[in-house]
Amino acid sequence: AGLESTAITQEAFDMVFGKAGIIFLQVSIFFFAFTTIIGNYIFGEMNVRSLFGKVGVYIFRAVVIGSVFVGAIFAVTFVWEITDTVTGLMVIPNIIALIFLAPQTKAAYKNFLKKRSAGELD
Repeated sequence: AGLESTAITQEAFDMVFGKAGIIFLQVSIFFFAFTTIIGNYIFGEMNVRSLFGKVGVYIFRAVVIGSVFVGAIFAVTFVWEITDTVTGLMVIPNIIALIFLAPQTKAAYKNFLKKRSAGELD
């Protein structure tokens, strides 16, 4: 009946489990979202700290707080569009890293082939 996203799941849980199903689903989504934010924050802070130091961490914290705020007040579709865009933009630093790591990868591969042909590997 025109339901989208989480509303479909809530309706299904309500039909099968009643109000307890909706409460279970809401609590589950809360904990999933909360632990995802905390886990990604810790991972991100460690990376920012190693790349940019303390100043970078303060900026990162502000960006995270802003992102959580935006995620809480804007429409779900808009938040997913932003998430998809930012995730897609992660291709750029990954490609740069791959370019810089190509010589080491090539050397490791040549070393592997050498050891394999010499019978040093099982």
